[in-house]
Amino acid sequence: MPSHLLVISDVHLGEYAKEVDRIGYLKGFARSDSELCAFLEYHQKRWIGGVPWRLVINGDFVDFIAVTFRPSEAVTTDHPELEVSDDEARFGLDSSADKAVWKLDRIIDRHRDLFTYLADFIGHGNSIDLLYGNHDVEFWWPEVHERFRARLREIYFGGEAVVGKDPASFVKRVRFHPWFLYEPGKFYIEHGNQYDDFSSFEYRLNPVAPSDQRQLAMPVSHMAIRYFVNQYKGFRSHDKDRWTLFDYMRWLKEQGMDNVLRIVKLYVLLSSQVWTYARLTRVADAGALRDVHDRSLDAVASVYGMTEDQARQLDALHNPPVTESLGRTIQAIGIDWYVWGAFWFLAAFAVLAIPFPLHWTMALWALLAIGAVVSRRLWPLVRQRLLGSNVTTAVAPKVDAATRRIAEILDVRYIFFGHTHKPLKVKVRTSPPCWYLNGGSWLATRRRERHAQESGRDICPSRLTFIVYRDGSVPDARLFRWCARDGRPVPFDPRGGLESLEPEHIERLEVRPPASQMGGGRRAGRGRRRG
Repeated sequence: MPSHLLVISDVHLGEYAKEVDRIGYLKGFARSDSELCAFLEYHQKRWIGGVPWRLVINGDFVDFIAVTFRPSEAVTTDHPELEVSDDEARFGLDSSADKAVWKLDRIIDRHRDLFTYLADFIGHGNSIDLLYGNHDVEFWWPEVHERFRARLREIYFGGEAVVGKDPASFVKRVRFHPWFLYEPGKFYIEHGNQYDDFSSFEYRLNPVAPSDQRQLAMPVSHMAIRYFVNQYKGFRSHDKDRWTLFDYMRWLKEQGMDNVLRIVKLYVLLSSQVWTYARLTRVADAGALRDVHDRSLDAVASVYGMTEDQARQLDALHNPPVTESLGRTIQAIGIDWYVWGAFWFLAAFAVLAIPFPLHWTMALWALLAIGAVVSRRLWPLVRQRLLGSNVTTAVAPKVDAATRRIAEILDVRYIFFGHTHKPLKVKVRTSPPCWYLNGGSWLATRRRERHAQESGRDICPSRLTFIVYRDGSVPDARLFRWCARDGRPVPFDPRGGLESLEPEHIERLEVRPPASQMGGGRRAGRGRRRG
């Protein structure tokens, strides 16, 4: 049976759960959630050839690590497994299974309309496939799987019988995948964080912390969010991967002197946490974790119809977390640059402190300036020799490069990633053809769309992007924006950021599901027939 896909990623529900009070959160995100609700409702009514959709949520759907609210004392009294430590009271709950379930419940409660539409989408015969990314690695816990399914079932059925609908069949259409989604000859889907050493997990199929297996491993990006981003209101972690030292200095200047000391304290806290975690990781015995991961790797290969060798080759492509190496940890928290800066500061201080003759002082200042510029250029080479490969925070080049290696291992026509938040479509192999598409993100926007005119065409500025994959003898995949103004998808050309409007493609989506699938359920917000 053909399988038509809608692929979205990086919704980051709960990202702002730390910045405003509960009511402010609910009011602030009613409009942004409404666009995803409209997206689901639109496609729920429009199937291709009468075939239900598979909605692939390609990671970072729920931003667990960004959530800092915690249970009340009354709740922890009744549920001692939710007891809050001093560290959690300051930085948010940990990543244990019980507390991840509690966070999930709060996120669903705060985004009730969105989950109602999602449940209705499933109730009309469609299905969803969830892959976890780095922000929602908590979906690895089986307890979180079950709670997610149970909440959707509760929302749809409400404890009542619905004519023509079976709860067991409903739940089966909610599927979780621990790493990727793959159909030989057709597509390979993965979030993409495994190729970003600031966000990867050494053992993707067993991502628990080596020092405490009740907790999940913490990439540096998680620690940056927990110990810095969550503590400094208004700072977003997105789109900072290409920031230079000068960008951060400019941002620091914009914060004003009143906040500089606080920012410095938070950065020192973050650096100490990264250093401590890296030390504990390197001394822990990870043999048992590796064994579980390897066994799971063989099982995944069997499920998806690939050889064990192919699965191991895919696993070997990941970039190990920077905390796995002392040299890379030093680079990650900037100690190498501190040493470089301290050397030239002390050299400059020596020139000022020692009473050289004027002509010698001027000559030394000139040498210092030349030396600083030359060493700034040569320092990365020296650092690579002393500390191992150079660490870079640039995400997109790492993820994009991985697609070419995946295309060498697997015979697929399309490779779909998320993680970078940048929509993209490029050819990675000519014969047989293989395309890489990045679905961008569905990050909540706080601005209304303001369309522009160019060459007589209406240009949609929406940043809400997704992929439509149509199965068939020759599969086809295209990028779209979701136009909030018109409530419909708009084809998107990532090469120029403009839309090559193709009405004939949109018309192909104007196909209602069969009447047998439409009856008995309900559209969100409307009544249901009971039986």
